[in-house]
Amino acid sequence: MAGTTIRVLLVDDDPGALALHRAFLDELGGFRVVGAAADEASGLALLRAVEADLLLLDVELPDGSGLRVLNELRASGGIGLDVIMITAANDAAVVDRAMLHSVSDYLVKPFLRTEFQQRMRRYARERRQRATGTGFGPEAGAAGMSQRDIDSKLGRPSSPERLPKGMSESSLDLVRTVFAAGSEELSSAQVSERSGMSRVSARRYLSYLARSGEILVRSRYGQAGRPEHRYRRAD
Repeated sequence: MAGTTIRVLLVDDDPGALALHRAFLDELGGFRVVGAAADEASGLALLRAVEADLLLLDVELPDGSGLRVLNELRASGGIGLDVIMITAANDAAVVDRAMLHSVSDYLVKPFLRTEFQQRMRRYARERRQRATGTGFGPEAGAAGMSQRDIDSKLGRPSSPERLPKGMSESSLDLVRTVFAAGSEELSSAQVSERSGMSRVSARRYLSYLARSGEILVRSRYGQAGRPEHRYRRAD
C-alpha cells in the first residue's frame, strides 16, 4: 500500500468547493482526483463508472442528498470505497445516519486548508494501517454539533482549536511547504534556511508538526556523540 496513489471522487454542488478540494489534494500529494459530480444523479453515475478508493461527499445536493448517495453505495455492495463527509450539515440525525454507513471521517464546513490536509494525511495513514490488519472505524453513536462533538462520536481526536501562543498559520504553512517536495530528511538548520525563519522558530514549528504526526523525527548521532534531529514528511 505504501507509495500507492489514492484515487478520489468528489461530489459537491459548489464549484468553488470542488476546485478547492482538488487543489488541496494536488498540493498534498499522494491523492489523485479521478472524477467529480455536482448532484446526486451524477454522483451515482460516477460511482458506477469510475473505480476509486475514496469519496469526498457533501450532504446538501440540488436534486437530493449525499446521504442517499451513501446509502445506495453501501446497498449496492460498495463496502470497499471509503467515504469522508465534507459538508455544512451538522445535525445530529445526519451525523448518525452517516456513521451507520461507516464513514471514515466527517468534516464540517467551513474549515482551514490545514485542517483538510491534516485529515487527509490521517486517512492515508489509517488506510496503510488497515493493510497490515490494524483497522479503524467510527463508533456507533448527537440539534447542531460542533466539529469537536462529531470527532468525539467518531472516536478520533480533534485538531487543536488554535495554535500555541506566538505561532501563526502562515509560518506553519511555510514550514510545511519546505517538506512539500518529497521525503528528503532535513535538519532544523536546513528548514530554517529554506523557510527564511530563525533556527529557534524553525525548531518550534518542527516540534509542533512532529507532535501532530505530520512529520517524523529521527535522531542521528555525530562523531561528538551529540544527536542531531532529522525531519521528514510523515506520508
